[in-house]
Amino acid sequence: MTTSIYPCLWFGKNAKAACEWYYSSLPYSHMIATNEYTAKAKIIECENQTEIDYDWNSITLKGIESQSSWCKDQFRVSWKIHPENLGEIVKQNSHAQATLFKMKKLLIDDLIHA
Repeated sequence: MTTSIYPCLWFGKNAKAACEWYYSSLPYSHMIATNEYTAKAKIIECENQTEIDYDWNSITLKGIESQSSWCKDQFRVSWKIHPENLGEIVKQNSHAQATLFKMKKLLIDDLIHA
Protein backbone atom coordinates (compact mmCIF):
# COMPACT_ATOMS: atom_id res chain seq x y z
CA MET A 1 0.00 0.00 0.00
CA THR A 2 1.29 3.45 -0.92
CA THR A 3 0.41 6.37 1.32
CA SER A 4 0.83 10.00 0.37
CA ILE A 5 0.59 12.98 2.66
CA TYR A 6 -0.86 16.19 1.26
CA PRO A 7 -0.41 19.27 3.44
CA CYS A 8 -3.25 21.74 3.50
CA LEU A 9 -2.17 25.35 4.07
CA TRP A 10 -4.88 27.93 4.69
CA PHE A 11 -4.27 31.63 4.06
CA GLY A 12 -6.25 34.81 4.55
CA LYS A 13 -4.84 36.30 1.35
CA ASN A 14 -2.26 35.53 -1.34
CA ALA A 15 -2.66 31.74 -1.17
CA LYS A 16 -1.01 31.12 -4.53
CA ALA A 17 1.95 33.41 -3.78
CA ALA A 18 2.35 31.79 -0.37
CA CYS A 19 2.41 28.28 -1.82
CA GLU A 20 4.93 29.33 -4.44
CA TRP A 21 7.12 30.80 -1.70
CA TYR A 22 6.86 27.73 0.58
CA TYR A 23 7.49 25.23 -2.19
CA SER A 24 10.16 27.14 -4.13
CA SER A 25 12.90 25.00 -2.59
CA LEU A 26 11.11 21.69 -3.30
CA PRO A 27 11.58 21.06 -7.03
CA TYR A 28 9.30 17.99 -7.16
CA SER A 29 6.35 19.58 -5.34
CA HIS A 30 3.31 21.18 -6.91
CA MET A 31 0.05 22.85 -5.98
CA ILE A 32 -3.18 20.93 -6.41
CA ALA A 33 -5.52 23.85 -5.72
CA THR A 34 -5.70 27.25 -4.05
CA ASN A 35 -8.53 28.92 -2.16
CA GLU A 36 -8.68 32.11 -0.09
CA TYR A 37 -9.52 31.18 3.51
CA THR A 38 -8.22 31.94 7.00
CA ALA A 39 -4.56 31.26 7.82
CA LYS A 40 -3.39 28.44 10.08
CA ALA A 41 -0.97 28.72 13.01
CA LYS A 42 2.38 26.93 13.30
CA ILE A 43 4.53 26.36 16.39
CA ILE A 44 8.33 26.31 16.41
CA GLU A 45 10.06 24.97 19.52
CA CYS A 46 13.68 26.12 19.66
CA GLU A 47 16.65 24.68 21.56
CA ASN A 48 18.24 28.05 22.37
CA GLN A 49 18.07 31.83 21.96
CA THR A 50 20.07 31.72 18.72
CA GLU A 51 17.39 29.56 17.10
CA ILE A 52 14.62 31.80 18.44
CA ASP A 53 16.38 34.89 17.08
CA TYR A 54 16.95 33.33 13.66
CA ASP A 55 13.41 31.99 13.25
CA TRP A 56 11.80 35.17 14.62
CA ASN A 57 13.87 37.48 12.43
CA SER A 58 13.27 35.35 9.32
CA ILE A 59 9.50 35.21 9.77
CA THR A 60 9.01 38.83 10.83
CA LEU A 61 11.32 40.28 8.16
CA LYS A 62 8.24 41.01 6.03
CA GLY A 63 5.75 39.97 8.68
CA ILE A 64 4.26 41.30 11.90
CA GLU A 65 5.44 40.94 15.52
CA SER A 66 2.80 40.19 18.12
CA GLN A 67 2.69 39.44 21.86
CA SER A 68 3.86 36.41 23.84
CA SER A 69 6.00 34.72 21.16
CA TRP A 70 3.41 35.11 18.38
CA CYS A 71 4.16 36.61 14.97
CA LYS A 72 2.88 36.45 11.39
CA ASP A 73 4.85 35.91 8.21
CA GLN A 74 4.41 37.87 4.98
CA PHE A 75 1.42 35.67 4.09
CA ARG A 76 -0.31 36.25 7.46
CA VAL A 77 0.34 32.72 8.73
CA SER A 78 0.60 32.86 12.53
CA TRP A 79 3.68 31.38 14.18
CA LYS A 80 4.44 30.78 17.87
CA ILE A 81 8.20 30.68 18.44
CA HIS A 82 9.32 29.64 21.91
CA PRO A 83 11.96 27.58 23.73
CA GLU A 84 11.26 23.85 23.85
CA ASN A 85 11.49 24.00 27.66
CA LEU A 86 9.04 26.89 28.08
CA GLY A 87 6.72 24.80 30.27
CA GLU A 88 9.58 24.01 32.65
CA ILE A 89 10.69 27.66 32.79
CA VAL A 90 7.19 28.86 33.68
CA LYS A 91 6.73 26.06 36.22
CA GLN A 92 10.04 26.84 37.97
CA ASN A 93 9.62 30.63 38.06
CA SER A 94 6.31 32.13 39.15
CA HIS A 95 7.14 35.48 37.49
CA ALA A 96 8.08 34.00 34.11
CA GLN A 97 4.53 33.90 32.75
CA ALA A 98 3.84 37.55 33.58
CA THR A 99 7.16 38.46 31.93
CA LEU A 100 6.26 36.37 28.87
CA PHE A 101 3.01 38.29 28.39
CA LYS A 102 4.97 41.58 28.19
CA MET A 103 7.35 40.31 25.49
CA LYS A 104 7.01 39.92 21.77
CA LYS A 105 10.03 37.78 20.83
CA LEU A 106 10.89 35.65 23.85
CA LEU A 107 14.22 36.16 25.60
CA ILE A 108 15.08 32.98 27.47
CA ASP A 109 17.41 34.62 30.03
CA ASP A 110 14.80 37.25 30.88
CA LEU A 111 12.20 34.53 31.48
CA ILE A 112 14.54 32.46 33.65
CA HIS A 113 15.59 35.47 35.76
CA ALA A 114 12.18 37.16 35.98
